[in-house]
Amino acid sequence: MSIVFRPYQQDSIELVRQKWKEGKRKVVVTLATGGGKTYIFAGISKIISDKKKRVIVLVDRKELLRQAAASIEKLGVEVSLITAENSKKGRLPVPCRVYVAMQETLFRRVTKYPDFLDRLGGIDLVVMDEVHGGHFRRLVKLFDDKFILGFSATPKTSSTKEPLKEYFDDIVCAAQIEDLIEQGYLNNARTYGIHMDLKGLRFDKRTREFDDDSQNLVFGGSASVNSIIRNYRELAGGTKALCFCVGIEHSKKVSIAFNMSGIQSWHLDGTTPQDERLQILEEFRYADEGVLCNAQVLTTGYDEPTIKTIILAKAVASVVSYFQMCGRGSRLCDAVGKDHFKILDFGNNWKRHGLWQSPYDWVDEFYNPRVETPDEDAPVRVCPVCQTVLPIAATRCT
Repeated sequence: MSIVFRPYQQDSIELVRQKWKEGKRKVVVTLATGGGKTYIFAGISKIISDKKKRVIVLVDRKELLRQAAASIEKLGVEVSLITAENSKKGRLPVPCRVYVAMQETLFRRVTKYPDFLDRLGGIDLVVMDEVHGGHFRRLVKLFDDKFILGFSATPKTSSTKEPLKEYFDDIVCAAQIEDLIEQGYLNNARTYGIHMDLKGLRFDKRTREFDDDSQNLVFGGSASVNSIIRNYRELAGGTKALCFCVGIEHSKKVSIAFNMSGIQSWHLDGTTPQDERLQILEEFRYADEGVLCNAQVLTTGYDEPTIKTIILAKAVASVVSYFQMCGRGSRLCDAVGKDHFKILDFGNNWKRHGLWQSPYDWVDEFYNPRVETPDEDAPVRVCPVCQTVLPIAATRCT
């Protein structure tokens, strides 16, 4: 089996090579969730390995370890995994030109055994996934003299003092979400801006995000929870939905309410035991409908194409959180007759960030990072009849 690169994936590879020729050693590549960024770094890994040089690909979740390796192997490149088991006590994995490792595993090994990378034969290119997370900073410092490629659907950090441009030289953006929709690689979204009384929300200037206590008061009351269930039933009933909640207690409360109303629901959070987590995700995958509520665990890296509805039962000032949550519903899935997905937005996030599928200038964001605010000034409006969010220039609801 091999990989047939989509045009924008091939364009991304060529743009990266051009940046390298220009002397840019550390480059960020951005591509929307579902766009296939794994294939881009697989293609680049093959180019480097064909030149008899070594690559290490760093992922942030165990599930992605073999997925990344499998994509690279499809191009006929031998891959060796660096795991906690095969590198324990400084032991080396099977020698290879392309290694794949968990970020935390590699950091621990190099910290404890400073010569670990040299003993692998030296590394020429480092690929880092999900660089919008804070983990990338300490990893970049380990490879200061290497070529580094960072990947993210949302290349923006939560730290205003340490934006990506402080660690990377340039950014590549080969396709916008609307391009991928138009070319048939992602599903379009229909967003519903559902009215809620958000006057009690408080914005924390230190964290640049809405305060959890105030969010729990706004979204955790009986009226709000009932509104979530009622609107899901009216606007997206019978679909498989992923619901993003304020925190653990809110997620449990919403899930219980769904179940009590006769709609199957599950709850996940960071404390859910691994075996139970896998069982819940498996049940959700094969269910015909139902709502999976979660508290900050399925925002990134979770791919379930059968999801037809995203429920935003919280307010977010972070554009990264907004795009990541919405993107969970964008993957194609002919098996369930999915030609679009729905976003039920209870937190006025559409007013702050605009429509998920609208163009976003990540290149400008890279060079001129914006400070997160609670402002609601996106060029969109909501239809007073059906609650669908429309571009400000739209003359009628579709």
